[in-house]
Amino acid sequence: MFKRNRQDRQQLQNIFQQGIDNGELRADVSAETYMSMFEGIMMGMQFKRHFHSDQEVDIPVNVAAMAEMVVSCLLDGIAKKTNAQI
Repeated sequence: MFKRNRQDRQQLQNIFQQGIDNGELRADVSAETYMSMFEGIMMGMQFKRHFHSDQEVDIPVNVAAMAEMVVSCLLDGIAKKTNAQI
């Protein structure tokens, strides 16, 4: 289990490093920091979904959909999209 977790984290860090190397992500933030930000958001969403299940939760149940939403917010920002951006 722990070995798999290390592999997943390394793969995620590599993805962020590729984004930095390709000029798609800011280079003044390390790939490890991007990975920690992503993991923190995902953990917070999981916490809300599991421990506040008595409340209406707007978090996707599907992990892939949740990850897509987090990546979109992380890369595209959280500002409201204009019609030109949609």
